[in-house]
Amino acid sequence: MRRFANVRSALISVALVFTAAFTAVMPAGSVWADEDPMNPGIDMAAFEAALTTTGVEGWVHGRLGPLAVFVFREKGEFFRYAIFPMVSHVPNVKSELETLKRHDKVRINGEFIDNGAPQKHIYVTELSVVERWDGGGGENVPPYEHEAKIPEDLMTRSEFIGKVHFAAQDGSMVVCEYKDAVVPVVGIPGKANNLYRGDKVKIRFKIQSHPRRPSHLVLDDSVETPVEVLERLVDLHGRVTCVEGTLVKFPKSPEVSFDVFALQRTDSDFVTLDYTLVNFEDVELFKAIREKSAAAWNAHPETVVNGRNKLHNPRLQVKACGTLNVVAPSQANPQVLINKIEDLTFDYH
Repeated sequence: MRRFANVRSALISVALVFTAAFTAVMPAGSVWADEDPMNPGIDMAAFEAALTTTGVEGWVHGRLGPLAVFVFREKGEFFRYAIFPMVSHVPNVKSELETLKRHDKVRINGEFIDNGAPQKHIYVTELSVVERWDGGGGENVPPYEHEAKIPEDLMTRSEFIGKVHFAAQDGSMVVCEYKDAVVPVVGIPGKANNLYRGDKVKIRFKIQSHPRRPSHLVLDDSVETPVEVLERLVDLHGRVTCVEGTLVKFPKSPEVSFDVFALQRTDSDFVTLDYTLVNFEDVELFKAIREKSAAAWNAHPETVVNGRNKLHNPRLQVKACGTLNVVAPSQANPQVLINKIEDLTFDYH
């Protein structure tokens, strides 16, 4: 197990060599939390001072209606970052927020607002788009159309099965993926603790009346187990196995200097999980993994579809054998640490 004790230094080495992306490959910076437990790894006082004066630059992580999520990264410090929801009632800012897409680079001015949420929100008074992201993949795929309709899909329900997208470790906030929608859930400390991103969960909830967009849920405090963990991702850590699924590509972006590949599995409850295909100890093998994956991908462009925050080829089957790696609660995806290139195979159906 020594290789896992050294995984953090290996991750840092790979990031320095490749400037790889936390969203697809690396465990998130929250494993270094020592400032604000909801927004670890940055100098919060300096960030707030710049936010209210000169402004700050960062990237869009995603958008839910009029609420966009802003990622700020300390200059030259890949793993020191924070994530904040952005809101505004300033007419031109509000309209601009609704045009933002994932990985757009923006500059904002504003202030933190006290809205009672466990996650700090930024009220944006000025916003300018520094650079729009063009998609990075080169594939000509139609825009993504969401399957889930929120809140309509949940209006007559009191529970759903999904997976954790983000969770505060004290249980005060859980962001869940229901079908292909990302839904904020106000937590209950002690009832939603120690969740990992990707955990499969059953959420028992009530719908909050405010805010209306995006819809927020609140855990049902009248039941004994408002969050039931059906599959705990960290239990996979260290398991030597083979995983099969279909090929996914996270295109290069402002935060990723190369395409990253993963395999996607969908279970009987229609919960999907991506396994990133990597090797952190052998730079040349990691490169070979990406090149072999790219060759298989490029051979079948006709069946590539838009996967919301990724591209997906549902007819390109993948089998990856190696050691499963889950080292941080906010790690974007579990990883398959592949030890030799022959352990990665493809089959097109």
